[in-house]
Amino acid sequence: MKFSLITLCLIASLTSSCTVAYLQLNSAQLESATEAYAAQDYELCRDLLSDFDTDDFIIGAKHEYALMRGMSAHYLGHTIESINQLSDYLVLPGAAPAQMRVAEKILLDYANQYIDGEIKTFLVFSTPSNGYRILEDLAILASDVELQAHAIARVAEDYFSNRRYELAVPYYSMLLNPRFQSLGWEDRASYRFAECRYMMLIPEKSDEQSILFALKSAQSYLAAFPAGANRVDMLAIADDCVTKIAQLHLTIAEYYVTIDNQPGAEHHFKLASGQESQGDTSKAGLIPSSNPVAQIAMQRLAEYAE
Repeated sequence: MKFSLITLCLIASLTSSCTVAYLQLNSAQLESATEAYAAQDYELCRDLLSDFDTDDFIIGAKHEYALMRGMSAHYLGHTIESINQLSDYLVLPGAAPAQMRVAEKILLDYANQYIDGEIKTFLVFSTPSNGYRILEDLAILASDVELQAHAIARVAEDYFSNRRYELAVPYYSMLLNPRFQSLGWEDRASYRFAECRYMMLIPEKSDEQSILFALKSAQSYLAAFPAGANRVDMLAIADDCVTKIAQLHLTIAEYYVTIDNQPGAEHHFKLASGQESQGDTSKAGLIPSSNPVAQIAMQRLAEYAE
């Protein structure tokens, strides 16, 4: 018992003596690197910083470390290191607006080079996805309004061209922020937003609310841009959404016919032909009598009532 107690005391003593408080560094420890960076000796600056990491420094010095290491890596052609450090810089407290814009521009250039295939992994493989990841960060973090809008738009257009409409929608929505109002994105972003909602509809499976959402998006574009560049296409989308709603109710009506549910059949024939709106005033006049599906519904209603 006595031996065990002595052993435990010895272990506790050794453990406590080996515990060293972790001391973070401050700007004073960056002085040599700062001098090298100011003298444009980027190789020396990078060497002095390479033994450290952002977490080694106190909050007030993290941004200095990230900027100098990121910029030094950039000038020396160390692309990935530069991207990582400059991306960190954008989110660190104390980052100077002027320096942020410089970092953002460099990151944008890297993104474009990845996307255009100018930067290759192992000098062989194009990795445009790396570029889009940078753009996604800039879409959220960039302080330069024009650069941020460019990043958002390019990400949105990439998702759209790859038919990933559900991912494109939030980026087109971001472009409609008043922050970008003077940059001329409203027409295209509004059009693409509505087009995405329309393209997300699943043939013969989408519910009425989803179709109405796409229709309202198209109508919003037409109201905001009566002479918009995409007015003709948007009118076609709006008309097709109305037809889809009419077809949905016509299909339901025909089902009720097969099970001899006369009230249900007549109700949905009337909805399909625009004669009823389910008590929703926003749907009144939604389906015009000139719609081809509405005309079929009116004919079927007359036949069924005989």
